[in-house]
Amino acid sequence: MRRLKKKHFEWFLSELETFDEPKLNLEQYATSSELAVAILGTICDDGQIEGCCV
Repeated sequence: MRRLKKKHFEWFLSELETFDEPKLNLEQYATSSELAVAILGTICDDGQIEGCCV
């Protein structure tokens, strides 16, 4: 499976819609594309995402 470049992944995530009316009791809140890529990158580099569907 190929791995997206960081910039392309950030762009892809930035195009996703966010919550119109987030429910705080469900902890629904928007995460920046930069933060999401950093988190997933750390998990991937640590080998904890191999074979998982994200």
